[in-house]
Amino acid sequence: MCGRDFHDRQASTIRQKYCSGTCYGQARRARITKTYPPREEIAALYAQKMTDRQVGRRYGHTCVWAMSVRRHYGIPGRRRGSWARKPLKQKTDRARWGIHRKPAKSCRNCGAAAAEGTLDLHHAIPRSLSKAAKFDLRNGVQLCDRCHMGWHHKRIVIYREIFTPQEWAFISTVKLLDRDVTAWLDKHYPPRSSA
Repeated sequence: MCGRDFHDRQASTIRQKYCSGTCYGQARRARITKTYPPREEIAALYAQKMTDRQVGRRYGHTCVWAMSVRRHYGIPGRRRGSWARKPLKQKTDRARWGIHRKPAKSCRNCGAAAAEGTLDLHHAIPRSLSKAAKFDLRNGVQLCDRCHMGWHHKRIVIYREIFTPQEWAFISTVKLLDRDVTAWLDKHYPPRSSA
């Protein structure tokens, strides 16, 4: 970029091409600028209310590339359709479901204290089987990581006695998408007397 001689401080296998970070940045900007389409073409696309993602896909690039094009040409407008903007429902999923909504001091299955490991709020009926019970806290039970992952990998049996009467009353009345809830609960949460 600047034409100055410099000492290569890198290892012998990696050749240093620029004398400083400033020269590297200038070369990188020059490389990126060469790939930008004409300004009139980009302005016409944004005038048609195309999103950053659509503009990026049109040229085989990403949404981030399209946003930098917008900044490079000084085209006004907010970031529409970018990956950073998620629907409100997806943003509030963590706020609606988590151990912070139903705190506990120990695992309900094995009794492990919360200090020994993290506790998770386990969906008694999985999200894929019931949309109604997806965010209902009566469908949640506090489990340690070992019990939670053990149940999902079918290594640990969780008995129905760990649920409170209110939780079990709700769980046993949930309508599953493609199967009978009673048979499903008997298989996945058997009574302790049957063990």
